[in-house]
Amino acid sequence: MSEIHEICNDWKSFSIKIVQESDIPRIKTYLTSNFHLDEPVGQKLPQDDEFIEHTNEKMGLLLSKHQGLSLMAVDQKSRDIAGVQLMFIWKKEDAELEKAHLTGRLNSDSETPPAAIFRQRKVMNAMYAPMKKTQLGLFDTYKVEEIGWNFVASTGRSYRGQGLASELSRRMILLLQSTKVKLTFSMFTSPFSRRCATRNGFVEIDRCHWSEALDEDGKAVMPDAHGPEDFVALMILKL
Repeated sequence: MSEIHEICNDWKSFSIKIVQESDIPRIKTYLTSNFHLDEPVGQKLPQDDEFIEHTNEKMGLLLSKHQGLSLMAVDQKSRDIAGVQLMFIWKKEDAELEKAHLTGRLNSDSETPPAAIFRQRKVMNAMYAPMKKTQLGLFDTYKVEEIGWNFVASTGRSYRGQGLASELSRRMILLLQSTKVKLTFSMFTSPFSRRCATRNGFVEIDRCHWSEALDEDGKAVMPDAHGPEDFVALMILKL
């Protein structure tokens, strides 16, 4: 009980709570306004409402299936969502299934998505492909059967620069420490999220510069992304 109280209480002008099923519609709205359009990769891709809606639905399903693992901060005055840390449990058998798909040992029976979603997905897959071996190898490397996947770390536009991201990350770690999970990771595209993660003990084990990400035809998906912060970092934290 004391652990939950330390995680779910007020901080500055925010109320921090564990995400419930009833919060998911609001979180989808928050992500549309504060994550998809602000996240560095999203800023460089053509914006597509269909892709955003599709992604929100997938995230909503993850939140519904893995309840009790994600956090949200709410502005005490406006009651608006000020930030989120979203998490699900990735199991070794899921990674083994993905390996089978990638090596052709198992064919995917999923339907081909609409063209707009397919185009965006191809770009995103190219971004993360160079780190896929490292990611899928986490279970064997760290001798674990399940891993906490921090798939969204976001602070609302009006609430940045107040330390909220670091506080949410710190509390997310406390929440995971109350479970049996011994390892967590994320793919950080934002330099601000990377610095926040580093302050809370995450370490980088792999990265992909966006200019080096190639599509299925060997063409760069972001040939002009040569900035010093234009990369995605795979970062882990042992719990």
